[in-house]
Amino acid sequence: AQRRIPAWKIINGDVHRDDIVGRIILIGVSAREQADMRATPLSAATPAVEIHAELLEQALTRSWLIRPHWGTMAEAALILLGAAIIALAARRLRPLAAGLAALLVIATQAEASWLLYLRAQMLIDPVLPGLSLTATWLCAALVVARRSEKDKRFVRGAFQRHLAPSAVERLAGDPSQLRLGGDMRETSVLACGLSDFTE
Repeated sequence: AQRRIPAWKIINGDVHRDDIVGRIILIGVSAREQADMRATPLSAATPAVEIHAELLEQALTRSWLIRPHWGTMAEAALILLGAAIIALAARRLRPLAAGLAALLVIATQAEASWLLYLRAQMLIDPVLPGLSLTATWLCAALVVARRSEKDKRFVRGAFQRHLAPSAVERLAGDPSQLRLGGDMRETSVLACGLSDFTE
């Protein structure tokens, strides 16, 4: 059965009798100009009759949206666990991979909140954990970027007088190449002297 039936369909006789008989019918307007609108979390202008219908439906089906007593603790746990994962990813992974990991964590907690709402009529706020995890990612990215720039400045300052500029930039781009012991490589060395260059 249809949940909403426009008045013009009834006037034109386009509504089947079975869609009306034996059902509770609320009559209201949905035109914004009628000023019978109310703001809800899902819309800035919701027809009041729809709010009445949803309240009536919840009362008859005894299907209430509940805020569990452990909701605040669950949100705090989501924030702490997600922040730890994001900080670890920012420290261990490259920036793009760490960003994708942060996005995955935020999307996972939002999806979990949505599933609890759909399947169990439980209200777990996804907004505060999402904003907190986004702020965590931005802070972690800033710290990692500053540390990386500091490492690059150190490498440039330590080696720019001893190595070719290209070698310095290669080391600055990947400081992990700096290790004690050096590398064993096969090289070719040309030693030559200039005739009568010195006495």
